[in-house]
Amino acid sequence: MAPSCLRGEASDGLLRLRPVTFGYKKPLDDGSKPVQYGLIAEEVAEVYPDLVAHTKDGQIETVQYYKLDAMLLNEVQKLATTHLADQAEIARLQSQVAEQGKQVQEQRAAMKQVLAQVSGIQVRLNDDLEQIASSDPACVRLQQIPGVGPLIATAVVSAIGHGTAFHKGREFAAWLGLVPRQCSTGGKTKLLGISKRGNPYLRKMFIHGARAAVLRVKRERSSLGKWMGQLETRAARNVVIVATANKLARISWAVLASGNSYHPLPKAAFSN
Repeated sequence: MAPSCLRGEASDGLLRLRPVTFGYKKPLDDGSKPVQYGLIAEEVAEVYPDLVAHTKDGQIETVQYYKLDAMLLNEVQKLATTHLADQAEIARLQSQVAEQGKQVQEQRAAMKQVLAQVSGIQVRLNDDLEQIASSDPACVRLQQIPGVGPLIATAVVSAIGHGTAFHKGREFAAWLGLVPRQCSTGGKTKLLGISKRGNPYLRKMFIHGARAAVLRVKRERSSLGKWMGQLETRAARNVVIVATANKLARISWAVLASGNSYHPLPKAAFSN
């Protein structure tokens, strides 16, 4: 059992002392002065008075190193206790990580099942949409227009029916927010960006359809393509896409209101 002065915080204080190299003042019997390595007795006395030997007149003489064996044993015991505590904490953390990994695997499997269900629902919805778009005469006529697919066709029919609420295609395009805002002052009219009024979903669908039409419609093989080509020479890409969306919306209204199939207009109609 270590002395009370060498246990607990006392031993920690001793470890903070810095050893030094020194030589004896008086030579040995053979005349040599060997170099020693150890602690300064005065510093040790400030922390551990019982670890220092004194002369008869009470002066500090040397450090009693044989008493350090008990302290070293105490340090080993402390390290062993700390090591066991660390091992227990490591085991707890490993168990926690393993449990979390198991939960992640379970959640990943659940997410795969949900994604599979969502994918199946999407497939069924697409099939239903395709069936509706192919069975409804109005949707069939609308899908003849470049850039108009089942999504746009069914959305337009469900939103405006046969288009009787509008007197002309421009009104329908304005209702979708696909016409430019106007700022008039001093007798001058300045056209700004589109108004973005009306049905935002339909407007977005027409813009997506117009983007596809601008990419796919051949410029030299159709009147609509020629109109796009002429517009591209004087307007930016996004302006062309929005203008095409406006054109597709007006054509869609004309197809619904007239009850006729889509027939490309003569080239002269697109020259302006």
